[in-house]
Amino acid sequence: MMLLTLDRFGKLVLGVGAIAGSIWFLNLPYPMIRWPIAKVAPIILLPSFMQMDHHYRQAIIQTEQADQLINQATTVEDFELGSEKAAQAQEHLDNLPVWFLGYYPKRYCGLFGCGWKFTLDEFEDARALIGRMDAQIFQEQNALTVLETTSNQVVEARNSFETSDPATQEDILKDWQQSMDQLSEIPSETLAGRLANTRLTAYKRDYEAISGQTAVLSKSNALLAAAQQFADAASSEGKNPPHSTEKWDRIATLWEAALAELKNIQSDEPDYVKAQALKAQYTINLGEVRELQNYQQKAVKLVQSAEKDINKLIELSAQQSPERTIAAVNQVISDLEKVPSGTTVSEDAQVLIQQAQAYLSKAN
Repeated sequence: MMLLTLDRFGKLVLGVGAIAGSIWFLNLPYPMIRWPIAKVAPIILLPSFMQMDHHYRQAIIQTEQADQLINQATTVEDFELGSEKAAQAQEHLDNLPVWFLGYYPKRYCGLFGCGWKFTLDEFEDARALIGRMDAQIFQEQNALTVLETTSNQVVEARNSFETSDPATQEDILKDWQQSMDQLSEIPSETLAGRLANTRLTAYKRDYEAISGQTAVLSKSNALLAAAQQFADAASSEGKNPPHSTEKWDRIATLWEAALAELKNIQSDEPDYVKAQALKAQYTINLGEVRELQNYQQKAVKLVQSAEKDINKLIELSAQQSPERTIAAVNQVISDLEKVPSGTTVSEDAQVLIQQAQAYLSKAN
């Protein structure tokens, strides 16, 4: 009795397996098999119909979601999710056999009340939309790569500028500007383009602020350097005095030029305090030069006047009394003694004094 039961069970299993295998065979995606069955017994094709229905509905849903996320993306996350939805929609479309569109079992739809209609045009439209989105995704991905690369370059330039020395800051600003130029070239219709425009506003604001400060600093440094060059020239010219009146005047002109450069450094510029310190020192130096120039001019005049007086005394010595001549010589000596030391004529003055004193010794 047990053997008979097992035998019947085995036959039942074999029968069920045969039926399942037949149904699987009849649901294969081959029109020559399906079309005759769809005419007389569409219920047998229910499994494949249900699978196609699932892929169709998911393809439509995923395509709509992908289109919304990609074309209305506000963040990179929206775009990435849209890319995933587009890939899922493409996968579902790939699972819809094209031959199915020309052999649609209308009785299946009528019998089970399926309200969707899937035509060849609709299928092609969906594939075309996915194709366009694939191209858009490729463009967006490239644009996002450029966005992230150039944004990192801008941030790196901004950070390195703060710790760099003045000699390299100009090159850093050039790199910064080039990176911003690349950001501005990202197509504005892409998400990366919209994000780039937002970032560019901040990047340009920072660039203008820093480059403006750099320009002011460069101007201040240039003025300071120019002043120091004039000062160095004045110091070099002033070495090994005494000098002539004309040379002291040239030296004074150099100090005045140095002071003129310092006066152009405004109170809001970085080198203003240093400029004021140099201005004070240069003013003192200019005053000393002018004082030495005045000494030189006075000494030259005194010596020239003494020489004239001596020549006159020589001419008139025979025509006036010795007492008057001696008094005149003493006056010349007194004038020559007023010649400041450290001038180009101070030695000449001493020679004249010695000659006048020798004359007085003979006269007495």
